[in-house]
Amino acid sequence: MHDFPPDRPDLGCATGSGEPSANLRRAERRATRRYPISSDLYYRILHRKKVIECGRGRTIDISSTGLLFESNLTLPRGLKIEICIDWPALSDRLELCAEGRIVRGKKNCTAVRIRKYSFREKQERASGDALS
Repeated sequence: MHDFPPDRPDLGCATGSGEPSANLRRAERRATRRYPISSDLYYRILHRKKVIECGRGRTIDISSTGLLFESNLTLPRGLKIEICIDWPALSDRLELCAEGRIVRGKKNCTAVRIRKYSFREKQERASGDALS
């Protein structure tokens, strides 16, 4: 798995527009390609197997090993996160569910290193519902 470059000066979403900043449009050094997908998501942050925060956000970009999303909170680095993303497919009943670690957060943006993921049929949930 690959980490985000430590010299990245910003996370590219301070405008809240969902568009990458000029810093993200420079030459790409990552091993996996990022795709600019803007889709709603639901997340749960866990610490010692306990849910400590739940919320909603919107993806900015995604790859097979990482995800950048915006939400209205600055999320703590290093904690485990579970995410379900409304997947932009022909059917609106598909979601991508992923587990990973928060590797960077700045202002309203959070970068996640994805450990594992799967696609499944979309589930309706309230803000405190489980992802599984």
